[in-house]
Amino acid sequence: MSTIPPNLLDYQRRALAMRESSYIDFPAHVHLETMARCNAACNFCPYSSLERKGAKMDDSLIEKIVNDLKDIPRLHRFQLSPFKVNEPFLDTRIFDLLTYLQSELPHATITLTTNGSLINERIVERLTQFPNLGFPILVTCGLASTITAQTNTRQR
Repeated sequence: MSTIPPNLLDYQRRALAMRESSYIDFPAHVHLETMARCNAACNFCPYSSLERKGAKMDDSLIEKIVNDLKDIPRLHRFQLSPFKVNEPFLDTRIFDLLTYLQSELPHATITLTTNGSLINERIVERLTQFPNLGFPILVTCGLASTITAQTNTRQR
């Protein structure tokens, strides 16, 4: 008869505890592709082969999704990324959307990933207005450390 190794027992205990917690009932991360448009050609991204290029999510669908996400208890923090296979700053609604998400889902940490090509001083300044925007904003090019430093400095 073999005994169960302690690390496996610990794993099983943690897995059972997670099943009994409210965290299993709600997502930890939600991606929301507001539009399928990008100005880059990254070799790791499937954008070039997308059939839905240029498609834009209707505001009514965004509102419905946000209303559904309001069912997540406020004590349950989660991550919300209003992009998927797109450049978020090509969506002219991005700052209105960030304002809406911040007001309707204050328990969500909003994250953005960008290729960085559209980021300028004005955008960095506007981003500092969103306290639940997770930093650093991921940039898929060499600008990440500069943008993060500028934005973090402005937030203080």
